[in-house]
Amino acid sequence: LDKKTTGLVAFSMSLQGARWFCKNIENHKIQKFYYTILVVMFDDSVQWDDFIENNHENKNNYYKVTAFSEKNLNNNNAKNASMQVFPLANGKFDGNDVTFVKIILKTGRKHQIRCQSALHNFPLLGDSVYGSKQNLQKKGFKQDFFLQAAELIIPQNPIELPAQIKIPLNDEFIFLLKSCDIQKTDI
Repeated sequence: LDKKTTGLVAFSMSLQGARWFCKNIENHKIQKFYYTILVVMFDDSVQWDDFIENNHENKNNYYKVTAFSEKNLNNNNAKNASMQVFPLANGKFDGNDVTFVKIILKTGRKHQIRCQSALHNFPLLGDSVYGSKQNLQKKGFKQDFFLQAAELIIPQNPIELPAQIKIPLNDEFIFLLKSCDIQKTDI
């Protein structure tokens, strides 16, 4: 998980399990589901297929990547980035339209959800690095933004992993949803 992302982290108890898990993450057979709040109101699911280029740390000591909708042929470092976004509920935060969403990553790039959302003008609520104007910490929240890895769907496997691993949203995320007048807090 990226530094400010919360939620589900998987560890292997054996070398065989670690190899199997890494291989199936790499070939995208294990599905990863994330939940967040975007600064926008929308009702239809979307798929974003873009390109991401890693940048160096900037002068403010935070890491940032850049997303593009088309690959720049002069840049061989940009990698494809694909994800699906499913709106779950709409609300308002500080007078701004917001949407609680479920995201399925098709690729796994550093800051992918954050930078692709910003590229499509839907920054994560509170994510000032990628364009959000709202400051959650000034409103009493401990986190800048809320992005939680909450579910893995695992294919049939030789190491006896369950087909699904799922955790609930953390309490502060649920409190933020309720602050946005979003009653759907179960995932």
